[in-house]
Amino acid sequence: MNVTSSSEVDEAISILFHLHLSQTGLKALFGKNGEFVEALTHVMQRTANDEPRAYSISLLKSVMEVVEPVQVMSLKPHLFIELTRILVEQISPKATKAALINCFQV
Repeated sequence: MNVTSSSEVDEAISILFHLHLSQTGLKALFGKNGEFVEALTHVMQRTANDEPRAYSISLLKSVMEVVEPVQVMSLKPHLFIELTRILVEQISPKATKAALINCFQV
């Protein structure tokens, strides 16, 4: 079993955020079944640290801007629960804006 600490996951999210991936890279991250979005949702759910949550929501915004509409339809309801939670908690102005944009893109 491969166990990854939350600090390692937080660092990985930070690195991905700061890479400023191309549209092609973002599409590849989404994958065929939206696995990357599921991973970002998991980060938003499990971490108490606001920075990785803000990076996750910003990465999600970037991915949603480049994927096909049919791919967006495959998103799970718990993603929207996390988006709502970020809006309620207002962890940062950028994260709030990205959460709002994500809600309207769907």
